[in-house]
Amino acid sequence: MADTRILSRHGNSVTYMASEDGKTRVGTVTDVSEVVERVQGRRGMGMEKQVFGVMQAEIPLTTLDAWAEKISNGVLNAFDVADDDALLNRLLAEHPALRVHGGWQ
Repeated sequence: MADTRILSRHGNSVTYMASEDGKTRVGTVTDVSEVVERVQGRRGMGMEKQVFGVMQAEIPLTTLDAWAEKISNGVLNAFDVADDDALLNRLLAEHPALRVHGGWQ
């Protein structure tokens, strides 16, 4: 069984260190359920329609960073994805719960 320690808590994110079999890993876990609920609420209020501009999505930075790292084997980070419309569209296609409007325009 892994020995796990919490290193820090910030909002809905927890950074931990786990050691097992002589190996140690550090990671961050973010609970995005509040974000998903907020997005669903905005859809329910009609905020996916253009009124005062369009809110495309709500993506926690830790989620964006983890996804960027995963798809690129550690080469990309959140800022690389934020600067690339094709990657943002891919992220939202894979995680539609984060999308308020039809996609990144």
